[in-house]
Amino acid sequence: VPPYRFPDILLDNTIVASALFRRSDWELAGGYSAEFRSRWEDYDFWLSLIERGRVPYRIPEVLFYYRQRAGSMTHRAQGMDRAPLYELLFHRHREMYMENIGYLFQRIATLEEELQLREPERPQLQIFVPRGVVYSETDSLRRPLRTGVWETVAIELPAPWEGRLRIDPMNVPGEIEIAELRLLNGDSAVWPESPLDTFEVGGTAVPADDRILAWGADPQIYLPRIAANEPLCLIFEMRISPYSPSAGGAASAWARLLERMRPVEPFDANGALSLQVFFPDNQTYSEERSVYFPLRRDVWQTVRIELPENWRGALRLDPANGRCCAEIAWVRIDEGERTIWELDSGEAVAGGTSLRMSDEGPLHIVAWGSDPQIFLPTANLATEGRKLTLAICLRITRCGLELAMQAEALASIRQRGWKAIAGQARQISAGIATAWRKRPGV
Repeated sequence: VPPYRFPDILLDNTIVASALFRRSDWELAGGYSAEFRSRWEDYDFWLSLIERGRVPYRIPEVLFYYRQRAGSMTHRAQGMDRAPLYELLFHRHREMYMENIGYLFQRIATLEEELQLREPERPQLQIFVPRGVVYSETDSLRRPLRTGVWETVAIELPAPWEGRLRIDPMNVPGEIEIAELRLLNGDSAVWPESPLDTFEVGGTAVPADDRILAWGADPQIYLPRIAANEPLCLIFEMRISPYSPSAGGAASAWARLLERMRPVEPFDANGALSLQVFFPDNQTYSEERSVYFPLRRDVWQTVRIELPENWRGALRLDPANGRCCAEIAWVRIDEGERTIWELDSGEAVAGGTSLRMSDEGPLHIVAWGSDPQIFLPTANLATEGRKLTLAICLRITRCGLELAMQAEALASIRQRGWKAIAGQARQISAGIATAWRKRPGV
């Protein structure tokens, strides 16, 4: 039984029907209401006691077991409409609900976000037109995809641009079959120019014979460097087959086997490693309000970046632009020779395609995809009119496929529901720790 919390109890009853209470409280509240004839009479009764100042207490031990079976009242109630019951609770305890209406709306919004995270992703194709060494989510082009059928997608690409076109063929784990991939200028082929021209596969994907095996949700395809001075058209004929959870496990094993057979460095689209810092603008982040800094692998280095005068919020730090392990010794903000803010590593939040190794101790990040993110708690820092410098000491090292897959799986578990699969999460955590220790040069 979860612990009692107020005002959460107004949305979800966490007090069991077998709870003990005083007879005087039963008489004070008037017992069970006849308005609740089939269910929730106990829920209404508990709220009546809470209104009268009673505070529930949960005994911290298991004292009985409650068995549920198909066809029972509890089982049948799961598919029933609960809105009329909530409406009745509201009318009977109107004052208590109204006093906490702000919190309740906020809690409902949070629950809706959690439900959306648990819903399966809808497959989509995403195209990134390069801007220097930048691939911008804001400027990317998206198309929804159907599963299990061959379909041809034609996407107009605006000019000018130069670099390696990046194609994310879908956003979920699965298999990708490609019958045709062409880049056209009118009727003329820009790429491929010959049957020998090939593309490269990166992100959370590996090539496997006649198809691409995406073991994670960020598979990537890169074309060779192209200079486009006129609008081009990308023609893509493909079929995608998303994995079920069981098939995903088999795909992970197959991907590990492929890497052992032909180990390669994680593919870097632009041949350059870089760190990117985003300056918040009204709680949003954009490529226009960001700066890049080139990095080297396998060495500790200190990066110093001048911050603009007008920003407020949580700085976003993308420690690298590809699959890697990032170790961050310290992060601070200086004003001249004086340090005015220093990161407590326990306060940093990892997001994007990255996972923090531990909530305590040094800040170690595993990035399984090309968009690792770290959010710094700088919201309360006064920045107007001040010349500030962000200083970061970090080291970027190689991240093997096995470690990347373990990190992606654990991050997915944490996002979609930790408690339900805590045992599996512990196994994955152990796998990550083992893979981390086996890194080259460690």
